[in-house]
Amino acid sequence: MLAVHMQVSHLGSCGFGPCHPAMMATGDDAIRRWAGWPARRFGVWGEFRVAPPFGYTIRPVATIIFLRHGQAEDDDGNGDAARPLTPKGVRQAEAAGRALGRLDLVPDLCLTSPRVRAAETARLACLELGLEPVVEPGLGQGGFRAERLAAAGEVVLLVGHEPTFSAEVGRLTGGSVRMRKGGLAVVRGSRLELLAGPDLLGLFG
Repeated sequence: MLAVHMQVSHLGSCGFGPCHPAMMATGDDAIRRWAGWPARRFGVWGEFRVAPPFGYTIRPVATIIFLRHGQAEDDDGNGDAARPLTPKGVRQAEAAGRALGRLDLVPDLCLTSPRVRAAETARLACLELGLEPVVEPGLGQGGFRAERLAAAGEVVLLVGHEPTFSAEVGRLTGGSVRMRKGGLAVVRGSRLELLAGPDLLGLFG
């Protein structure tokens, strides 16, 4: 049986309440919980799908890829937001894109901070992935919720800055991380699946 990781979202009142144990389940446990409900099976979701109780929907948990911008030039008087990547930062961004491709972590959406060093990182990484990045102002300001930004896709690449990225990874996973320039973290649900610095990513060719 296919192991499935899914979240259950409450869309309306159906008498079960927000704390019902079937509202969050992962893998085979999710299948067992839903299969035990008075629900009819229908269609195919992977190899198995069940109709949730009225007022609930099931959706896959998004995979969120956090990519910190590559090394940037010092401020030349035009302001922090205008700092471009150094040649080393360019190589880091390209390596991150190649690594994601090799790891079969190709996003269906890329959102980037508007700051030049992040936007350049996103553009270079996405060239390796055949993707066009979209500017998301919140990624340059902090105070965003990664899972909300990732709601529009199944695998979403976010390109931005410290300290907000490490803080978001920590909030989602409960762990303590420090993201290096040109490094990335992959989070699925509440699980940190990968934390890699630029040196490791550079080994992917």
